[in-house]
Amino acid sequence: MLCAMTYQVEFLFAVCMGLVAGHLAFVDGGVPEAMNQLGDFYRFGRVDASGRRNPTKAAKLYTRAIELGNLDAMNNLGFMHSRGLLGEADRDLAMELWLAAADRGHARAQGNLGREHARLMLESSARREWETKAVSMPDSVSYTHLRAH
Repeated sequence: MLCAMTYQVEFLFAVCMGLVAGHLAFVDGGVPEAMNQLGDFYRFGRVDASGRRNPTKAAKLYTRAIELGNLDAMNNLGFMHSRGLLGEADRDLAMELWLAAADRGHARAQGNLGREHARLMLESSARREWETKAVSMPDSVSYTHLRAH
């Protein structure tokens, strides 16, 4: 297996030269940082001049990197699931991925987890506000429904 330090130096040179393919040996060599970086390239459409994104390939690379312990990939895959970049948004799976990375000290995952919790609290707060308004309208169907619950 190629070491991470060798990867960083040689991969940065390859990127500077615009040779995305130059780091495929590191992916094949089992370097999770290279898998995560290539996943980013597919996710953001930086693999070739076309700018086409390929979230499915990105997710596969992130998953391989996660299996090798890469926390950046765990955070990135969580983000993709939270935004529905792989189909329908799966915020529960995103939270699981972020929590696993956050528990291991990944700062961006901790931030994402905090923002997601804040979003959920705001949605809950807004829901309560509208329910309270509905209850105050004795003529409404909501009044009867909410009083029963």
